[in-house]
Amino acid sequence: MTPSYYCSKLIVIILITAASVLTFIHGHALEFIVEPSDTVVESGQSAVLDCVAKASRHQATVLIQWLDEDGAKLTFVGDLYRSQLTNGSLYITSVIEEQRLTGTYQCMATLPNVGSIVSRTAKLKVATLDGFVEEPSDLTVWAGERAHLSCLASGLPPPRMRWLKDERPLHIDRLRMTVLPSGALEIDEALPADQGTYRCNASGPSTYLLSRAAMLRVDPPDEEGALRPAPPRFLARPRAAVYVEGQNASLDCAAVGNPRPQVTWLKDGYPIDMKYLATGCSLTELHYNYRVGISTASEIIQKTCKPIWTLMKEQCIPKPTREKWLEIAEGFSKNANYPHCLGAIDGKHIRIIKPQHSGSLYFNYKHFFSIQLMAMCDSNYCFTFVDIGDYGKNSDSSIFTNSDFYKNLTSSRLDIPNPEFLPQKNDYKIPYVIVGDEAFGLSFNVMRPYGGKNLTAKQRIYNYRLT
Repeated sequence: MTPSYYCSKLIVIILITAASVLTFIHGHALEFIVEPSDTVVESGQSAVLDCVAKASRHQATVLIQWLDEDGAKLTFVGDLYRSQLTNGSLYITSVIEEQRLTGTYQCMATLPNVGSIVSRTAKLKVATLDGFVEEPSDLTVWAGERAHLSCLASGLPPPRMRWLKDERPLHIDRLRMTVLPSGALEIDEALPADQGTYRCNASGPSTYLLSRAAMLRVDPPDEEGALRPAPPRFLARPRAAVYVEGQNASLDCAAVGNPRPQVTWLKDGYPIDMKYLATGCSLTELHYNYRVGISTASEIIQKTCKPIWTLMKEQCIPKPTREKWLEIAEGFSKNANYPHCLGAIDGKHIRIIKPQHSGSLYFNYKHFFSIQLMAMCDSNYCFTFVDIGDYGKNSDSSIFTNSDFYKNLTSSRLDIPNPEFLPQKNDYKIPYVIVGDEAFGLSFNVMRPYGGKNLTAKQRIYNYRLT
């Protein structure tokens, strides 16, 4: 595991979105339990947009109303297509675009004489099958190579893609064949039996489209039974696309050559392993973004992290000199109004899956399995010391006192400046110290807050400066 090189404050950002509206009005809580969602139906079919609101008081008086795309309330007077059900939902008997029934809708929940809240915007659309954006093309590959036949169709909802071979439904060999989310067909280790004409079938709710036919030719290897050396070439390249937030996205890329080329994905110029380190995203996100297995992504990251740590740890987290200690102390005095401070130290539990046969070694007091990250940082939140990988059951104090850093600290091998007078104080000299919370023991170079509740004013001020 490789540490980050910077500490950061915990910043809690509260996002108030329409999907979870909770309004407090004069002591009344009013919130949506169910909100309308985007809906696609066939032309002429019925549609229901649900809306349920809950109030902390006077639930029976909650009034549900519907707003059109202009924000005007629907009255339903003389409306032959739209009506409101007894539970507040909007019912449309027959969705016809010519009647201007498609578009955006919102529901509004009101507590009389108190206030109102408005739901998220829901889009009502008629299903369409627009046509093919990309169709399969004739392709020639060597036996044993990968074949990629592109097929991409546009429609609402996204059309279902199926393949035909020689005008008959293709039997998918799941060991070698994959229909990608985009609709493309990939055949791994192509065989002579795979040769033939292929076309894709894009199916909508009530109609379908057939692509043009493409000929896949599979050439046998040379007389010695080996593939001829060939440079890499792309069979499919990623296409620019626009997606709605939360919608699944698929970017195709396939290449052939001999030896088989390795495909690496970049996002904003970062390869997959660098994206993990740069953004802190999860392995699951890498799995979906780059279409690689979670275990594969984990292996790539570990292989990348190890040389980074080996080659750069002395550069990024060097052993501080006396001059560096004084510079750090000056930073704390300026930024935190705490003189003679060499660093702030604390521990962090990194959640893990329980290792096999480990018993309770990794089970921490927060009731989950973890390893410990012990770190000290300067006033700019940059790491100056890290200790990684201790058992989750161990306390911060025991990890610190058993670390090489603490042993060097107590044996005066860290080149820490000698005690000096505090600014504007000449009564006695004060040592340079590391500050931590109550979990750390008090020592000559380690300071912690005053404990207990009955503290004097000076003690409370000191605790405030320390924290």
